Amino acid sequence: MQIAGKELAPLARFQTHVPGLDEVLEGGLFESGVYIVQGSPGVGKTTLGNQICFAHVRSGGRALYLTLLAESHARMMQHMRAQTFFDPSAIPARIYYISAYRELESDGLKGILALLRGELVRQHASLLVIDGVLMPSDSDGAAEQRMKEFVHELQSVATILGCNVLMLTSGRGRSFDPEQTMVDGIFLMEDRAYGMREERVFQVSKFRGSRTARGRHSYCITNHGVHIYPRLEGMPLEEPTEAACVRFVTSGAPALDALFSPPGIGNATCTLVQGPGGTGKTLLGLQFLSKCSPEEPGLMLCFNEPRVRLAEMAASIGLDFAAMSERGHAQVRWICPGDQVLDQLGHELLAEIDTGRVRRLVVDGIAGLADTSMFHERGYRFLSALLHELRCRGVTAYFVSDADALAALGVAHVSDGLAVLFDNVIDMTLRGQARALHVLKARGRQYAQAEQVLDISPHGLRIESTPPPG
Repeated sequence: MQIAGKELAPLARFQTHVPGLDEVLEGGLFESGVYIVQGSPGVGKTTLGNQICFAHVRSGGRALYLTLLAESHARMMQHMRAQTFFDPSAIPARIYYISAYRELESDGLKGILALLRGELVRQHASLLVIDGVLMPSDSDGAAEQRMKEFVHELQSVATILGCNVLMLTSGRGRSFDPEQTMVDGIFLMEDRAYGMREERVFQVSKFRGSRTARGRHSYCITNHGVHIYPRLEGMPLEEPTEAACVRFVTSGAPALDALFSPPGIGNATCTLVQGPGGTGKTLLGLQFLSKCSPEEPGLMLCFNEPRVRLAEMAASIGLDFAAMSERGHAQVRWICPGDQVLDQLGHELLAEIDTGRVRRLVVDGIAGLADTSMFHERGYRFLSALLHELRCRGVTAYFVSDADALAALGVAHVSDGLAVLFDNVIDMTLRGQARALHVLKARGRQYAQAEQVLDISPHGLRIESTPPPG
């Protein structure tokens, strides 16, 4: 790109190395930019600022961390000792902490700027974090002007010295602040209440020079620091490189395979196994995983039954699931009931699939995903994006669903539309004392449309055609 005959080089990116953040920003911050991180006390602004600093110095950079109206440095270090990113050997040689409270009290924002100019040069810092920035009150027009001048001068210093700047502030709670029009980006961190639950969310309110993943993204704060989980349905989707049904794999039950033409389940397809409790849905999933191998590793994401109980259930139909797990062919990931984060579950599942090269997946069941804060609002679109990611990875998946459980969680509306998302739908029900299985859908394929009798015995699952009524 040329302006007035001069070639303008594209701005380089500054990697934050905060899990999920560079992905939301589609590449990271822009170098020599000034960014505001805004949120109420307790949302993790200080943790985020320090985490970026320590990641920056690990990659060879130097950082200056300046505090204003914030906790003391000693107290901050004590709080950070439990964080895995904290490296005391980096202080003060590569990360230098300094307080500007005295300069703020005596000379205001001009005093802070004078201090910053000298310290940035002295420390050769390429990252500056200003923690505890206090925005002026709504009625103080003179203070607003001083803040605008401060941001303008800060941008000049950042550009001249090639330094990236993060300003951590509680803000004023207004939707528009004059100084916010001048910075390169604004990030909002907040706790949102969902009934009795709370979930932390991160939003890019403004970002110059690049598109970002829009909307609110969940994040967690652990001993590893801040981890942002981009909304799965908000990320760019890639088109599958292979046809979904180029080949067929066994369901683990020959009689079930025979209900499809050609026999078997389409590779890289997603099957919904639905029905009330006690109909054998989980057993059908275990039967599917029994055909895992080194070439087709498997994973079961389980919200209801712990591993010991799953092993007992598998043994009841003649499967040695424990032996499969020991050989590494099929693994179980049990999710402890609690306040789970929907996007965290989705991203961690996909990461485990990528790491283990998983090709057979059973999710038992969808109600476990639905028992999260955001599923009521986003569940349908989230599942659609998750299934797309699975197909792109060549994963053949079974999702178990109980309409009664979804209704109990207040998301019966999601249950009504699930069939549209899946390639295959198998309905399982009770007919008196007998169990029945009915293939309701097989996208692009021929299948037996009659209801089948399902028999569960120590020898496995047996399926027989139901004689026509009367």
